[in-house]
Amino acid sequence: MLRLLLLCISLTVSAAACAEATPEKMALAKELVRLLQFDQVQADYLTECAKPATSSSAAAIAYRQHPEAFGGLSPKSAYWSEVETVYTHYREKTCEYATSEGIANFFAEKFAERASVDDLRASIAFNSSPVGQRILAIEVSANRDFQKYANELVLKATEEAEYQYQKEIAVLVQKFRTAPR
Repeated sequence: MLRLLLLCISLTVSAAACAEATPEKMALAKELVRLLQFDQVQADYLTECAKPATSSSAAAIAYRQHPEAFGGLSPKSAYWSEVETVYTHYREKTCEYATSEGIANFFAEKFAERASVDDLRASIAFNSSPVGQRILAIEVSANRDFQKYANELVLKATEEAEYQYQKEIAVLVQKFRTAPR
């Protein structure tokens, strides 16, 4: 029983040591996040987020989904290039929900709360090593490819979900028109 009590006390102290984000742990966590290039990963995401994922414009896709939202303008309109510019600004704005610095700070806080000083130091040592640097370079490069792939997946999923949504809403609208309540 005494061994169990000592084990529980040890685990509690150990967990508390990890949970407390001391200035030293925060500094180590910020260094680790810098090495892991969380800011660059987020910057890559934000850049890719604002781009349309297909050769057709995002505005044209939005038009196909909701032509009524364009007030009579269409891809055949002489004003369509201006619509695309406005829509591009809209996409850019929606992708600015978080800054690279803000995301990096978020992860630094989480590392400081959840990792021990020893684990942070060991991770910094590894990621500072030549092998760690090579792995990080591969990860950042793979992330850029992933962001493009993810953008395509999101656009496709959005189009499919929108199509299904429109079908289901049309059924409900018809039901409402038949029996309003």
